[in-house]
Amino acid sequence: MTTAICHQTETDLKKFFADRAARTLRYLDDAPAVHASSVRHLAAITRLRDDGAIALPGFFPRETILHIGQTVDAMIADGRHLAPMKDRARKTVGAESERLPLRDRVSSIGVEDPLVNVPPIVELAFDQQVLELASAYFLTTPMLSYVKVRKSFVNAIPASPTQHFHVDIGTFSIFKVLIYLHDVAPGGGPFCYVLGSHRRKFPQWETKRHTRDEMIAVYGADRVVQFHARAGDAIVVESAGFHGGEKPVTSDRGILIVNYTVHPEYGFDYPPVRMRGSDCERLSPFARRVADHIQTA
Repeated sequence: MTTAICHQTETDLKKFFADRAARTLRYLDDAPAVHASSVRHLAAITRLRDDGAIALPGFFPRETILHIGQTVDAMIADGRHLAPMKDRARKTVGAESERLPLRDRVSSIGVEDPLVNVPPIVELAFDQQVLELASAYFLTTPMLSYVKVRKSFVNAIPASPTQHFHVDIGTFSIFKVLIYLHDVAPGGGPFCYVLGSHRRKFPQWETKRHTRDEMIAVYGADRVVQFHARAGDAIVVESAGFHGGEKPVTSDRGILIVNYTVHPEYGFDYPPVRMRGSDCERLSPFARRVADHIQTA
């Protein structure tokens, strides 16, 4: 199948450029810092623009990430601060699903208000190097638009929609940072990306989610990659490319995902990103501008 240069819609494209320009003018005093970041991180950003996804080994302190993973595991075990869930086992076993352990009824479990309920995540989401990379990528002051923490389980439930290949369509461009909360090896539900697919799509790519075989048929097996990584590594992607998380088969997978954009994501009924006012006050002036869309709890 042939591919062609294709992003989201022309409307998405125009909105992105208009809102990026407005954000640049709003925070014009940040221009020297943004430019300096674009020079400092030129090599990484060039790779990201070319491939759509890069790995940054040892980017965060390993012990910090492992501690967050343990905190999330304890929350799930205690049933605290959990986001709404879908009982996917009900389709196969009916009402009997209620007798199953929670981990056998759902594909994954998320934490509600991660910045509020897992405070150490604030330091990661507003890490200076992360913000510099996002600034260099967008060439303006970025906006933190989405935060998610999820634990995916090894069980008999079929792969969920996000575990098939798809493109994020909440805006023209999203700088997405993924952080495994433990080491992820083959079989552990690694994140997968189709290198270069952020630049070239195929006809009717947006009509459904896709299988790995379909991606290989279009782009080639060498372009469909799994990201195995250790706790502390960062994976940075342009989520206008095809991506998905494999269903874990040997061990559960915990992950933190943070999105940066130039305007609020649209088209989905996401809950607002919230953080504690005291944490917001401790941010650097630049980070507070990145957080200008976040609500205080």
